[in-house]
Formats: sequence, structure tokens, C-alpha cells
Amino acid sequence: DGWSYAKISAINKDSGKTHTTSVTPKKDSSISLDDSGEYWILANINVNGKTIDVYDTVYVEKPSSENDFDFLYSSDIPERPLVIIIVIAIIISAVGLKLRN
Repeated sequence: DGWSYAKISAINKDSGKTHTTSVTPKKDSSISLDDSGEYWILANINVNGKTIDVYDTVYVEKPSSENDFDFLYSSDIPERPLVIIIVIAIIISAVGLKLRN
């Protein structure tokens, strides 16, 4: 209770490759790991102005097959208005190409 921010890092023990994300009580996030192996997990959690460090180790047998970047999730743009804008842009482009010919 009372936490306001957390920075979470997953560090591959063998390669040293680091994946980092941040979360707040109003913003969730995830880390997709693309290599199997042992990972050191470090979480720096801000609670009432003080930072608490939490450590753990996990072993990943099967790496994530999903793309790390999710545009809709990361941009906080509502899906329906975005789809409407894309459809309008496609229609305008099609009409413009038709008139040009």
C-alpha cells in the first residue's frame, strides 16, 4: 500500500541483456523475454518517498513469441476512434487515387 512508482528490470544471467519497464498504480506494463535462461529480477519500488529494492531469480524455459511493442497499449489511444481515423484515411486515399487517374 502507498506505492507510487516501480521500475522493474529483468537481466539475463548469461548475456547480461536487460529488459526494463516501469509501472504506476494507474499504468500496468509487461516485459517480454526473448531468450530462455535464468533472469535476475530487480524491482525499485517508491513507497511514500522512499525506494525499496526487491530481488528475485526466475528461469524462463520458453521465450515470449509476442512482439514487445504494442502501439495501442503504449499510446493509450482508444481503439474505436483510431479505427475510424484509419478507415477515413483509407477512403480519402482511395478517392484521391481514383480522381488522379
